[in-house]
Amino acid sequence: MTAKAIIMPVPGRQPVTRYDRITDRQKGNDGQFYESSVQERNLTRAPGTRVTLCANPSTSRGGALNTGLDILIDNPYLEGDPTYTKDKKQPKWRDRQWGEVFSGKEQVLRQHVLEYKHNRLYGYYTNQTDPMGYRRVLKGDAVDSVPYFQRAEAQMEMNDGATVLNMQNPQHEILYYIAIARDDIANSYQEIAVTPKAKWYITREEEEAEVKQQKKQAMNQAISRLEKINDLGDDTIIKFVKAINDPHFQNVKTIARTAAYNLLDSFIRKGKQQISEFNHAYNTYSKTETRPTFEARAQLHDYLQYSIIYNRGAEFTWVPPMREDGSTPDVVTWNRFDEILDFLSNPKYQPEQKDLEDQLKAKLRL
Repeated sequence: MTAKAIIMPVPGRQPVTRYDRITDRQKGNDGQFYESSVQERNLTRAPGTRVTLCANPSTSRGGALNTGLDILIDNPYLEGDPTYTKDKKQPKWRDRQWGEVFSGKEQVLRQHVLEYKHNRLYGYYTNQTDPMGYRRVLKGDAVDSVPYFQRAEAQMEMNDGATVLNMQNPQHEILYYIAIARDDIANSYQEIAVTPKAKWYITREEEEAEVKQQKKQAMNQAISRLEKINDLGDDTIIKFVKAINDPHFQNVKTIARTAAYNLLDSFIRKGKQQISEFNHAYNTYSKTETRPTFEARAQLHDYLQYSIIYNRGAEFTWVPPMREDGSTPDVVTWNRFDEILDFLSNPKYQPEQKDLEDQLKAKLRL
């Protein structure tokens, strides 16, 4: 096992604390003190506060704790403890009781493996709890003591940011297995998508470096693509601003190419989701068969901004212009986003598409 396990917050799944952090305090000419501040945008809690996690009771275990230790794993002591075993044909363990636990068994409970590894007594890491908080934990104990998983040392303090567990530390190793047993912690970055309740995910040093490398490569690819569309020298870069569905772009009506470039550059550098959205837009733009869809997304942006098409929830509505004979065409409604994109990109609707374009041109002349 790797030397360190890192528990990271899942981006976007915890509410971010919005508050002003004081950055400077100076005395003015009038003798009063004035403070400068900046709004925090990344903290999920105020500095100095923590979330405490522990092993949770499990209904399937009859109320016992889900410690992550009560599962069978391959027996690492099947051939004895190397410290005591000189001949594999005569395996030996620390004492007779542990010999009964490990001898001849291909698999044993992880709990017993860790009890032996950490030089604890048999049953020390039991998942059974005492409702009163105290009980005789181990057979032969002369003193009543709190079960291990009801102690503060079996609780994990989650800071705002990375929580690092040193797997060479017995306490941290136990906390690691508590973490993988919880349904609010994904067991890897890749499992976030299939762990809807996850607020954190577990990664290892080498995995964290790999994730950062992949993110850097995706960002570099997106920036390279941005430079390509900028070098075209036409309004394609402006269409990208309109085709990408981002709240910061929704109110854009007219925009210069330089401003569009700066907007997209800042957008790409925000994070993985934005990189993915930009690269998706680029892939749609770059393929002949999907280019009409890209163009339709950009057109729809303009139609919405100039109130030619109206949007409420998932529904889109268009009131076509009056015909030359004075008649009024029926109102057109689309109930899905893909339906309106098909309408705007499908050649069979060319007459209606021209009507929309003419309405937009008329608005732009006003």
